[in-house]
Amino acid sequence: MRLSAVTLLAGLMSSVSAAPAAAEVHSLDRRLSRQGQKDGFFYSLWADYNGVSYKNGDKGHFEVNWKKGGNVVAGKGFKPAKGSITFEGSWDCDGNCYLSVYGWSEDPLVECYIVENYGTYNPAGSGKKKGSVKVDGSIYDIYVAQRKHAPSVASANGGIADFPQYWSIRQDKRFNGTVSTDKHIAAWKSLGLEMGELDETILAVEGYFSTGSASFTVT
Repeated sequence: MRLSAVTLLAGLMSSVSAAPAAAEVHSLDRRLSRQGQKDGFFYSLWADYNGVSYKNGDKGHFEVNWKKGGNVVAGKGFKPAKGSITFEGSWDCDGNCYLSVYGWSEDPLVECYIVENYGTYNPAGSGKKKGSVKVDGSIYDIYVAQRKHAPSVASANGGIADFPQYWSIRQDKRFNGTVSTDKHIAAWKSLGLEMGELDETILAVEGYFSTGSASFTVT
């Protein structure tokens, strides 16, 4: 399982030209994806199975409900990226799910996760721990994992590429607060990890063969 918030699953997704109306609920067809701008926020949505509904609310609010059966990612944030993102909300998750601030660096190509909460599985568990940093009131453990021949935002080869993933995993899980993405980038660089500019910052909810619901607002 790899979280990728719509443009971030290049090669698996297609975009939509207009944002859904506020409070409109979308039931997804298999591998249908949506992305766009609405009220000054960038939203993104992807799923590889039926049984998912998404509500693209006013401004920074979104809701998602999913049943067990596959992989779903829903999120909202900013494109271009900002140096921090503030969020609040809640979820009810039975199984494997996580909440993260997500983005890509294109030069060099890096997939980035700042995980604020997760369910039964630490998503960076298979990576190599590089160190820790205290940011925004908690210790984050920093991991690096490698992806081979995987979907990305790269323009060549249909987006399929080899690239690293950088993970910051928060020890004190939470459902609200501010994530200082620029401080995480500085921490990664201090550990010798190459990093460019983030193209977007999205608060993303992912469920993987789990059941759950989530409601969040970002500012």
